[in-house]
Amino acid sequence: MHIAYCNASGVIGFAEGKTPSVPDGALVIATGDKSTMGAIRACARLAYDNKTYLVPGVPEAENQSDGIDALMKWRDWMKSRSII
Repeated sequence: MHIAYCNASGVIGFAEGKTPSVPDGALVIATGDKSTMGAIRACARLAYDNKTYLVPGVPEAENQSDGIDALMKWRDWMKSRSII
């Protein structure tokens, strides 16, 4: 099992294993297999370090409420296109 999650700053993390865990305070983006996690990486924004994946719009959000709105819009967009 694989889980994609993000923290309040929009950084995306991935957990895998029989019982993957998500850090406290993180929000789950999606669960699935390796291909689902690859699709999330493909749709994410890459940070300037060229290693860190970000939820588009969350780092620029003025507050946490706007950040959650950005996360939900991105997630809904991926769901509407059967990406996740």
